[in-house]
Amino acid sequence: MLKNDLYAKLQEIYQAIAEKYQHETDTGVLVGSSGLTLFLFYYSRLVQDDQYSDVASDILMECLEKMNNGYNYPTYCTGISGMAWVIDHLEQEGFIDNDNDDLLSPMDTYLHSEMMRNMQLKNYDFLHGAIGIAYYFLNRYRNTKSDALKQQYSNYVVEVIDLLDSYSIKEKETIKWLTILNYETNEKAYNLSLSHGMASFLKFFCKLHKFEAFRSKVEPLLRGNANYLLEQKNREDNPYSMFPNWVSDEGEVSKYSRLSWCYGDLGIALALWEAAGRLEDETMKKEVLTIFEHAAKRTSYEDSRIMDPGICHGSFGAAKIFNRIYRETGDEQFLETSRFWIEDGLKMAIHEDGYAGFKKWKAKEEIWQSDLTLLEGVAGIGLSMIDFLSDQDNTWDECLMLN
Repeated sequence: MLKNDLYAKLQEIYQAIAEKYQHETDTGVLVGSSGLTLFLFYYSRLVQDDQYSDVASDILMECLEKMNNGYNYPTYCTGISGMAWVIDHLEQEGFIDNDNDDLLSPMDTYLHSEMMRNMQLKNYDFLHGAIGIAYYFLNRYRNTKSDALKQQYSNYVVEVIDLLDSYSIKEKETIKWLTILNYETNEKAYNLSLSHGMASFLKFFCKLHKFEAFRSKVEPLLRGNANYLLEQKNREDNPYSMFPNWVSDEGEVSKYSRLSWCYGDLGIALALWEAAGRLEDETMKKEVLTIFEHAAKRTSYEDSRIMDPGICHGSFGAAKIFNRIYRETGDEQFLETSRFWIEDGLKMAIHEDGYAGFKKWKAKEEIWQSDLTLLEGVAGIGLSMIDFLSDQDNTWDECLMLN
């Protein structure tokens, strides 16, 4: 019954994207039209029907045309580095047949200059700053067929590693970075999150650590960053959440964190899980599993603060992450928790004017809003459904640093 409901929703999500994608003004992977193609290609593969990938190809052509007409917003979340990541990923996974060295390399000089500008401003942000662009360049380092480009991308990445090292604050066995928490007030703090803070640093270091070319340079940062995050773990009995969102320079912390990809225990635990694997640290692995076990119990609204369905901070995001850790561990409790959040998310398809019945909650404006995108909309919801239905271990979630 659940599978039938999911397949029916996937078709509704496809219809919404096919009818509305031209309304998207940006091209990025998480908030933009290129991210929609990830849903379409993976859906096409799941049901073995090329009509969905044909629509995806049309969307990619429009993204490239938009860039040729002057669109030059650089960020990973919303702009052309995210779009370029999607194209690189699709070729890598065999969905498209492109010469990406020829197609994507003309963007390199501009994206590199934007990455370095953001590094100098200490805007490290994964979604909207330097690390997002660096993450794209790391993917190009992995996938390029050109020795010259491989060296270029290596140089780009090393520049970021060296600057992160120089900007870091080292205390005993820990390493941390002070970042801007609020751009309107210029308030700064040690942000722990996966979306904007140090959990994304740790994930980036883990990805770098896989390559011998970067391993010796990045391992001290990886270890020190992991130590700092673990030091922030709440040691109280039965805490609301295991981690705060941020820590101030004076030691103040945000009161609690919700259950989400963007901020809180799930994103931080995933980063620490991969770090434990890279460092071959079994003690850390066991500690991280206790974080996921605690998170698996947070199923009420009061405990989770989950009130909408999207990947970023909603039910299908929680479902996706618990499904990921189930595939990593084989622990059935995480599969059961993933199923709980899938079913919870389906119950949210109640909006007659929403895409496939879904809407996101905009807290500041206190309104419900339809959204196509991967991060908060139906493309991400659909991809989470696809993963739950699929026998294979899909890799689209690398776009969220989940894989």
